Amino acid sequence: MKEVIDLASTGALKDLEIGDPVAKAFHVLGPPDGETEVPDDKIYAFADIQIIKSRSDVVWYMAIEPDGDHVDFPPGLYKSVRLPTPHRNDLLAALRDRGEELLETQPYVWDQTWWQVVGSGVILHFDEDGLLDGAVKRDRALNF
Repeated sequence: MKEVIDLASTGALKDLEIGDPVAKAFHVLGPPDGETEVPDDKIYAFADIQIIKSRSDVVWYMAIEPDGDHVDFPPGLYKSVRLPTPHRNDLLAALRDRGEELLETQPYVWDQTWWQVVGSGVILHFDEDGLLDGAVKRDRALNF
């Protein structure tokens, strides 16, 4: 769970941050497992990590999107490639123990609650069973 806590606290995956060139993402995460083009953007998947590059080739969106009860990371990013998906209560408690301020927010639709880590700007969403299903850091101002 430390890897997810680190992203939530810092807004970075290891040393990959929002605003970095997409070439750095490939260096840190390795080759993508897949990619999808959408108008003005390209989405890359690296196991359970998604990044979106802007027209100017910088990372403006980065997310961990677990698939059920485990989180898969690209080989080489962390020591473990597959980790258990954190539960809401455990992850929020661990963040509070680190001194992080958390706010409930509805960034997309009014009836879907996310938790924002105030210091990093990362938003967290949990499924109906309380498992993390999204940890997102984004900066739409970089999408130019």
